[in-house]
Amino acid sequence: MNVSFKAKLLGLCGFLAAVSVVIAIMSYRGLNSVETNYDKVTHRAMPNLNAVHEMFLSYREIQINLSSLGLSGLSQDQAKDYVNHTKKLIAAYEASNKEYREVPFFPGQKEKYENVNKAWLHFKEIGVKALSLYDDGSSSSREQLNQIFLHDCSEATKHYTKAIEELEKFHREEADHGVKEAEASVHGTNQLIIFTSVAGILLGLSVGFIFSTKVSNSITSVAHQLASNADQVAATSSQVASSSQQLSEASTEQAASLEETAASLEEITSMIAKATENAQNTSESSSESHKKAEEGRRSVDQMLSSMDEISQSNEAILTQINESNRQMSDIVKVIQDIGSRTKVINEIVFQTKLLSFNASVEAARAGQHGKGFAVVAEEVGNLAQMSGNAAKEITDMLDASISKVEGIVRDTQQKVEGLVRSGKEKVESGVTVAKQCSDVLNEIVQNVSRVSGLSLEISQAAKEQAQGVSEINKAMSQLDTVTQQNAATSEEAASAAEELSGQAESLKSSVEELMAIVSGNHSSVTSGPVSSPVTTATKAPKSNIVHIEAAKPKARKTFQADSRSFQKASGEGSSMRDRNYDGFNNV
Repeated sequence: MNVSFKAKLLGLCGFLAAVSVVIAIMSYRGLNSVETNYDKVTHRAMPNLNAVHEMFLSYREIQINLSSLGLSGLSQDQAKDYVNHTKKLIAAYEASNKEYREVPFFPGQKEKYENVNKAWLHFKEIGVKALSLYDDGSSSSREQLNQIFLHDCSEATKHYTKAIEELEKFHREEADHGVKEAEASVHGTNQLIIFTSVAGILLGLSVGFIFSTKVSNSITSVAHQLASNADQVAATSSQVASSSQQLSEASTEQAASLEETAASLEEITSMIAKATENAQNTSESSSESHKKAEEGRRSVDQMLSSMDEISQSNEAILTQINESNRQMSDIVKVIQDIGSRTKVINEIVFQTKLLSFNASVEAARAGQHGKGFAVVAEEVGNLAQMSGNAAKEITDMLDASISKVEGIVRDTQQKVEGLVRSGKEKVESGVTVAKQCSDVLNEIVQNVSRVSGLSLEISQAAKEQAQGVSEINKAMSQLDTVTQQNAATSEEAASAAEELSGQAESLKSSVEELMAIVSGNHSSVTSGPVSSPVTTATKAPKSNIVHIEAAKPKARKTFQADSRSFQKASGEGSSMRDRNYDGFNNV
């Protein structure tokens, strides 16, 4: 990976700063640990130890004052002073005890304190009892007071002294432990700082030596390469002059080619304009055909609608005829009912004739008395005969009517169904043909639409081609301008080649100064001899350049002069220069 000289120098400084930061962090952590340990000693262990001493001293004075109350020959005032002083000492003990409890406890401290506090409360109870016995002043109270002084106080003192000594020993050990931890932290921090400082100094010197060596070698290598490049630049300047001559000749030939190209473009422009006009006419014809096809499709749709209405009308006629047939069937049923009633009349006539015959027989038996009844029976028989004949005629007429009506209904239904069926088939055939026409017209509409779209695309493409040709024409105009500029540039390149040779000499001088800065002496840089001054390129005659007038504007590309020879000549020197600076960045 290529890293700049500035980045590497900053990296070295950053490394030394990082070593200093590490040392500072270690020092801070060590001092923080020492401060923590000493804080434990000064703010916890020592205050607790002082409070324990105060409590023990108050306890001893209370014990002495209580014991003094048992002395013989003690005056009333002295005893009162002892009592008052004892009460003050008890209050002082309680105050010290309170201060002791306010300081945070160490692990294991609470159990030892509980033993001391328990012994104190027992001793305090004995002291309060002794004071009350002393105030009583009786002989029995004196005896109990002496018993307390000789036995109870002694036992309570032993327990309290043992507990307070253990608590004091605990605090002394905690204080010693804190001091030892602080001293160990100081010692470890000092050793770590010394080790880190020495390692950082040694590593910094090593990195600095390696860095300076690499930088010096890289700069020396770059200086030699620059000297070599100065010679190559001098040689390249000669090649640039020759390339300028070739560039001028190529510009003249290019101008002639541009003139021929412009003439061809004018012919292409006229052909594109004619194609555009034909495409426009085709598009308009397609649009008109599309409209006619749409009208035909709408007419077919209307015909299909009419066919559907005719089919519906035929269905309605068939329904009405069926309804008429049904009504005729009802008439036949009525006639049949009349026929059944006529049969009943015939039965009645038959029974009447039978009754008339029986009456005539009975009248004949009666003789003279039955003549009148016989005449009546005969008339009744005649009437019955007439009724029977009429009924028979009616029955015959009804049978004939039924047969005729049924024949009419049957014939009518068959003929109507045949006509409706034939009409329906013709309508269906017409619908089929109309649908085929509609499908064909739809295809025609789609094809016409496709043709219209293609015509529009052709027209648009022709317009774009015309625009492209216009851009090419303008580009030709710009090519003419560039060709003239190339001729002028070739002259400038020749003069620049002379200046480049002088700069090569100046570059060698700068390289020698750089080597003197790096190595500390003024040794010259070995390099090949600088080429002789460059021959000035022959100027191209401007009269050979052909001027072209472009047809229409808008160019999108910038012409690049045919300067391959110049690039080939100067490419080697530029690549060497790039390699030199890349080598410097690899430091």
